Amino acid sequence: MTDHADAVAARLQDEESCVRQAAAVALGCFGRGAVRYERQLLALLSDDCNHVRYASLVTLGGLLAKARPHSATISRHLNDKDARCRMAALRALKCMGRTAAPYIEDLRKWQQLWFNQGPHNDEPDSEKKREPITTRAILFQDVPLKYLFRGHAPLGMRFAGPEAKQKAMEEMLKIALRPPVKYCDDDVKVVVEDLEATRTRRADYVAAQARYHAADAVRRQQQRQRPSRSCHRFSRLRRIGHAKRQRSSKVTQADTEACTGQEVEILMAMEHEEREAVLEQRLRAEHRYW
Repeated sequence: MTDHADAVAARLQDEESCVRQAAAVALGCFGRGAVRYERQLLALLSDDCNHVRYASLVTLGGLLAKARPHSATISRHLNDKDARCRMAALRALKCMGRTAAPYIEDLRKWQQLWFNQGPHNDEPDSEKKREPITTRAILFQDVPLKYLFRGHAPLGMRFAGPEAKQKAMEEMLKIALRPPVKYCDDDVKVVVEDLEATRTRRADYVAAQARYHAADAVRRQQQRQRPSRSCHRFSRLRRIGHAKRQRSSKVTQADTEACTGQEVEILMAMEHEEREAVLEQRLRAEHRYW
C-alpha cells in the first residue's frame, strides 16, 4: 500500500492540473495516513488551479490534529479568490479543533468580499446583508468551529451541544442575520419596505382563515345532525328482513293449522330448512302457494 501511495504522491507534481487534483483527492482517502505527504500538499496551496487548491485543502483537513502546525498557512486561504477554497480552508481549521478567534481579520476580509459582490455597492457595509458563515464564526469566535458547523461536508449548518444552548445560539444568530434597518432622514423613524402591504395581506389571510373555520364548523355540525346514508340503508334492510319474517311466520302458522297433530310433531322434529321444503311441497299440492 505504501508503494502505491508513493506512486500517487509522485503525481502531485504532474504537468496537468487534473492529474494533480486527482492525486490530492486520492491521498485524501488515506485520512491521517497522508501526513507523510503534507509538504507536497502544502506546496499545492499556491497552485494556479482552484480545483487543485481545493483538493489539497480538503486532504489537509483530513489530517485532523496532525495538520495544526500548518494552520497559519491554511488560514491564508480564508481570503482565497475561489469561494470553495475558502470553505475548504475553514473546514480544515474546523477539523483541527480550532476556534475563529485567531482568524478574525481573515474572516472579516472574507465578509468584505461578500459585500463587494452585492448589488448595492454604494451602501455602507452596516446596511448590507451579512454573509451567514463568517457571521456565525465571528459571533461565536471563542467556540470551537466543530461546535458551530456540525453536519456534512463541506460545513454543517447545525450547532452542537445541549439543546438549550443550541436554541440560544440559533436565536443570537438569527438576530445577527436580520436585514439591516433603514432610517428616514426626516423624522428618524424605522422604515420597512412594503410593511403596510405585508400587514394587509396578513390581515386578509387571517380573516379568510377564520371564515373557513366557521364554515367548516357549521358543516361538521350539520353532518352530525343528519343521519348517514349507511344508517338509512341499515334501517331499510331491517324493515325488509322484518317483513320477510312476518310473512314466513304467517305461512308457517297457516300450514301448521291445516296439518294434523301427528304431522305437526313430525314437522317440529325436522330441521328448519327441511320443514320449509315440506311446507312448500304441501302448499303446491293444495294450490295455495302464493
